[in-house]
Amino acid sequence: HGVITYANPAAKRLLGAWARATGDAAPPEISEPAQKALTAARKQDLELPIGNQTYVVNIAPVTHTNYVNLYFSEITDRKRAEEALRESEQQLRLALEAASMGAWEYELQTGKVKWSNSLEVIHGLQPGTFGGTIEAYQADIHPEDRQNVLESLARTVVSGNDHEIEYRIIRPDGSVRWVEGKGQVIRDFDGNAIR
Repeated sequence: HGVITYANPAAKRLLGAWARATGDAAPPEISEPAQKALTAARKQDLELPIGNQTYVVNIAPVTHTNYVNLYFSEITDRKRAEEALRESEQQLRLALEAASMGAWEYELQTGKVKWSNSLEVIHGLQPGTFGGTIEAYQADIHPEDRQNVLESLARTVVSGNDHEIEYRIIRPDGSVRWVEGKGQVIRDFDGNAIR
């Protein structure tokens, strides 16, 4: 019935006015998802801002009853970090576009290659259309330059020196462009090259 039957001391301390006394009605931000979880007879999770804090609330129906258990975990720092990362990525994207630059990443174990939208534009592709493989990366490198680019990448992986090379690409419209590629190898804790 949307009534709080118990709130432990930690909940009361963390949540203040939200963790009301036994017998009080739960706020609709809690009671409505709790009712949905009870009706569906399965766990529900939601993010809930309370004051200046953000919580993940796990709502778990208690089998064969009309009760749900609610577990609150504070994630304020994580949410702030995610927002800061989003802002940083947006700033990087804008800077790359303004400078006619792109960013890329090559995962050595899988062969996957990630390109920023701005790099796709440089290569004459529509954003989101790059094939995502080392073969797709090689496809538009001028045939006379392809071996030099691959050797530079291989040297970077082995030596750890920076990858820095100028080479030609052939865009889908047939135009030839000079580009400069730069990169650094990323290693795991054991010193193995991973990207």
